[in-house]
Amino acid sequence: MSDATADRTQTADSTHVARALFAAIAGGDVDAVDALYHDDALVFMNTTGATLTKRKMLGVIRFLTTQVSELRYEDVRLQPTPTGFVQQHVLACRAAGGEQVRAHACLVAVVEEGRIRRLDEYLDARAIAPLTGG
Repeated sequence: MSDATADRTQTADSTHVARALFAAIAGGDVDAVDALYHDDALVFMNTTGATLTKRKMLGVIRFLTTQVSELRYEDVRLQPTPTGFVQQHVLACRAAGGEQVRAHACLVAVVEEGRIRRLDEYLDARAIAPLTGG
């Protein structure tokens, strides 16, 4: 396989992984999210400054899928990168207390072998306060 063909394959895989990830989250399918991450994947969250293991990140996803309603991603802008993808979007949902949440987000992902190795998530902490109790 030529380098150009390999680059196109990586791009197609990366954007497929991104689309599958956000469809699984919006659909509440934690098992599908689990399958999209390497077992040793790490997720950085700017709102806490913490880097989470896959297991802890799946806990965050379970929270989203069980404690919020009307979860959706709006104004999605997805760009492949040489190592994965960057996605900007607006996270929209209704918090458990009924508050409408709209948070601008940017995610930078490293994809290897069709699965996420690392994801850095940047969210507006003030906008997601109804979800975090902040």
